[in-house]
Amino acid sequence: MIKHFVPGMIDDRDQLPKAELRAVAFLDILGFRALSTALLSDPSQLDALDYQMRLAERVLVGDVGVVKDTAVRLFSDCILISCPVSPEHLVRLLFTLEFLQLRLVNSGVFIRGGLAIGTHFQTSRALVSSGLITAYELESKIAVFPRVAIHESFVNEISKLGAQPWVNPWRTKTYPFKFMAANDRVRHHSGLHIRVDATDGIPYVHYLADLYSVDHGPVIRDYLLDHKHSILRWIKQGRSAGYTPGIRAKHEWLVEYHNAGADEIWGAESPFRIDPCDLEA
Repeated sequence: MIKHFVPGMIDDRDQLPKAELRAVAFLDILGFRALSTALLSDPSQLDALDYQMRLAERVLVGDVGVVKDTAVRLFSDCILISCPVSPEHLVRLLFTLEFLQLRLVNSGVFIRGGLAIGTHFQTSRALVSSGLITAYELESKIAVFPRVAIHESFVNEISKLGAQPWVNPWRTKTYPFKFMAANDRVRHHSGLHIRVDATDGIPYVHYLADLYSVDHGPVIRDYLLDHKHSILRWIKQGRSAGYTPGIRAKHEWLVEYHNAGADEIWGAESPFRIDPCDLEA
């Protein structure tokens, strides 16, 4: 049991702090140890990573991302996000995770994570959270591949929205890139943004669904091409460093995810697929 060392010495609060139910996302950068070596020896790469993290920070806590009462911590190779459990917060959190993951992947930063709901207490000094424990266990034990696995607690809560269409948050917030506009022709719902992996039945964030919010064909094309080339570079780097069965499985999963997403978003037999000849190059 924890007790005050000197009762009342620094008590200037009107009431005692209390935990609350919150959605918690825990994200981890894959291969960060090897990535760190490259970053520390190349100032341009370090600057590029810093730019991506500043963009992530702006999306998460700036004028673009989820609504107020969202807490964010970025430390080392991890990102922790928590928000209240309400339909608006949960929908915006999914959109923001998609936005963040797609842009990190396209910049060469691949992440794995977990998303859950649980009792959560957080200040600038302390963090105690059953939601974080569940999200961390999802990331470290269940996600396996470059995906953000979703716990049933989150799925059950967001499923309460039923068939009710979601409001696209990029329509109601200033988009960080002025040339992109929200696509109002797409009906957003949980089935569009949450997918269940056919191989192991794990629900995960369908981050390529972020492209359904874009209303410009050329922009979607550029993002799909960047996604393809980023995956191919990652595979090439993996081969150079020495393949392991675990790394190979991550690469294979991501290739399948890319091809399925490219066909779904652009159309069957899209020109953005990763073919065997691409993998042999």
